[in-house]
Amino acid sequence: MDIALILVAGLALVAAAPFLREALRRGPDPAPSSDLVRTATGTLRRRWFGPETRGRVIVAIHGLTTPSDAFDALAEGLGQAGWRTLTFDHHGRGGSSNAAGAQDAAFYVRELDALLEAEGLGDDLVLMGYSMGGAIAAAYADAHPERVRRLILLAPAGLVPLSVPRWQLVPVIGDWLVRWAYPLRLRRGIRRGNEASAVPGLAAIQLRQTRRRGFAPAVLSSLRWLAGRPQEEEHRRLMKLNIPVLAIWGGADDVIPLRALGEMARFNRRAKQELVEGAGHGLPYTHPGEVAEYALAMLREGD
Repeated sequence: MDIALILVAGLALVAAAPFLREALRRGPDPAPSSDLVRTATGTLRRRWFGPETRGRVIVAIHGLTTPSDAFDALAEGLGQAGWRTLTFDHHGRGGSSNAAGAQDAAFYVRELDALLEAEGLGDDLVLMGYSMGGAIAAAYADAHPERVRRLILLAPAGLVPLSVPRWQLVPVIGDWLVRWAYPLRLRRGIRRGNEASAVPGLAAIQLRQTRRRGFAPAVLSSLRWLAGRPQEEEHRRLMKLNIPVLAIWGGADDVIPLRALGEMARFNRRAKQELVEGAGHGLPYTHPGEVAEYALAMLREGD
C-alpha cells in the first residue's frame, strides 16, 4: 500500500510539475508606466515611434513569440520618412498582461479594437502584420474593412499550413508537454540562430519570453486557434473589397515557405508582392531597410 501511495504521489507530482513551474515563472517584462495602457482586454505595453505630432499612422502587429521589439529598427526607419508607428505586445508576451480564453482571430480582433479605442485611433488605418501578426491584420481588415486603408504583410501566416507537431494540439497532453518542453526548445533555437538583428539585444528579449508566466499557454492557444489556420476566404474577400495589400517575403524563410507567395497570388491576384532575397523569417529586424523601402513605395501610391 505504501509503495502504491508513493507511486500515485510521484505520478501526481510529475503531472503537476509543468503547471507548478508555470505558476512560479515571473510576470510580464518590466516596462515604463508611460508605455502601459489599460484597455478593455487588459493591460498592453505599447510604444509610439516617429513624429510626435498627429499624422499618418501605421499599426504594427507582431507574431507568435517575439514581442513588438521586433519592429524597433523598422519603425525608426518609417519614422524618418514621416510615418508614426504604433507597436504593442500581445497578451502573454513582452510587457502586456495575460488574458484568458482561446487566442483565435476574434480574440486578436478584440485586442486590437481595445488598443485602438484606448489610443483614440479611428479609421484610415494602415496595418502592418508580421508572421502571425499578418494573419491578425487580415482578420481585422476582414472584420472591419471600413477602418482599414492598406495592409502590409510581412511573411504572413494563414496562407500555407504551418509545421506544428500534432501532440501540441491534443488537449491536456499538449498543454502538459508545451509547458514542459516548448520553452526549452525555443531557447535552443534562439541560441542557435544565425540571423543578424538590427535590433540590439533582441535575442535576449526573445529568451526572456520563454521564462515569463503566460507565454507558453498563449503561444499554444494561438497555434491551436489561429496561427495554423487557413485564411483563403479572408484574402479572397479582401480582394473583392479592393483593400490594397502588399506582401513581403523572405527568400530563405524556413518558417513560412516561399510557396505562400503563390497562394497569395491565387487568393488575391491584386496583392502586390515583393521578395527580399536571402532573408529568413526575421524580416522586420534582419532587413528593416528593404522592408521600409517596399512599404514606403506602397504608401506613397496612396498619397
